[in-house]
Amino acid sequence: MKLRPTSLYVLALCVITVQSAFAQPRFERKNLPAINTKYTKTYCQTDKVVPGPAGADITWDFLTLIQRETDPLFSVSIRNAKDFPQSTQFPDANIAFGINDTTIEFINTSKNTLNKTGTVIPSGIIQLTETYDLGPIPIASGGKLKDTYKADLRFTDGRVGRRSGTVELHYDGFGTLITPTFTIAKTALRLKIIDIYTDSIFVQPRTIVRLTRDTTYRWYGQSSTMALLEYSSGTIAQQQQPLRPYKTVWYAGDTTNQSTSVMEEYGYNQHVTIIPQPATDNVTIAFNTEQIISQGTISFTDITGRIILTLPLKTDDNIITIPVSALDNGMYMVHIKISDEKILHTKCMIMR
Repeated sequence: MKLRPTSLYVLALCVITVQSAFAQPRFERKNLPAINTKYTKTYCQTDKVVPGPAGADITWDFLTLIQRETDPLFSVSIRNAKDFPQSTQFPDANIAFGINDTTIEFINTSKNTLNKTGTVIPSGIIQLTETYDLGPIPIASGGKLKDTYKADLRFTDGRVGRRSGTVELHYDGFGTLITPTFTIAKTALRLKIIDIYTDSIFVQPRTIVRLTRDTTYRWYGQSSTMALLEYSSGTIAQQQQPLRPYKTVWYAGDTTNQSTSVMEEYGYNQHVTIIPQPATDNVTIAFNTEQIISQGTISFTDITGRIILTLPLKTDDNIITIPVSALDNGMYMVHIKISDEKILHTKCMIMR
C-alpha cells in the first residue's frame, strides 16, 4: 500500500455499539503468571493514596498517580524456573519472576493455585519449607482463603533465621480500574492479601525477632496474567526499635504484544493519525493511504485486549470524526479493519 497526501473529509457514523453488560469477573487459571510475559513496574508517590472501597461495580480511580523520581523502573520477566541456576534449591517451582536481574521469585502453578516456594534476594535466600497456596482457582467475588507457612532464612553475611506466617486472600470487589494510562472498564477484579509473619534471626549472642503485618491490594483485568496495580501497606515491629510503617504503590506495563504498555507514549502508525491526543468527546482519524477507505470497522480495546467499543465504517473519504464520549478515561488500542487483508493499529488516550 503506497502513501499519498490526503484531504479532509467528514463521515457520519451509523451505529455505535458499546458493551454495557458485564458478568462478574472471576480470577481463573488464565490469570496465573505465564512464561514469556514481560512488564515494568512504575513505583509511585504514596501521599494521600488509598486503596478505595470493596464491593461490586466499584470505580477505583488512580488517574493522578505520580511516579517517584528516585526509583528506577523495575523490569520483570516471567521465565521457566530452570532458566535460573538457583532453581535447584526450589525443585517444585515451574516458573520464576526475574526482577531487575537482582531478585528471583520461584512459583509453582502446575495445579490450580499460585504456590510460592521461595525468593532469592541480593542479601540472601528465603526458602519456604511449608509453602502456601493462593487458591483454589477459580475464585469469585466474596471468596476467601487462609493458609499458614514456614520458611528458612539464609543471608549472605552468614546470619540464619526462621519465618512463620499466616496469609489470607480475599476477593473483595470488582468494577472499573483507572490508572494514568489505561482504563479497565467494568471487568477489573481486586484481591486483598493479608500476610502476617514473624522472623527470628539468629545473631550471636542473641536472637532478633521481627513481626511484619502487610496488607496488599492487587488489581487484575479479567484476562491479565499479572497484577496491573498494587497497593501495599504495613508495619514492622522489632525489639527495642520504634514501629516502622511503610506503603508502596506501583502499576504495571505489559511489554508483550498482548496489551498496551503503560510506559509508551501515544502510539504512532504511519498510515493513521488520531487527533487530538488526549481526546475528550470526539476524535478525528486521518488515513494516510493511497487506498480510499470505503468500508470496514473500528474497534477500541482496553489493556486486557477486551473490546470496549466497535464502530462500523463506511465512507468514500479518508478523514472521519467519531464520538468517544462513551469511553472512560485511559489508554486504548485502536484497530481499524479496512479490508480482509489489512488491519491498522494505533493508540488513543481519553482524558477529561
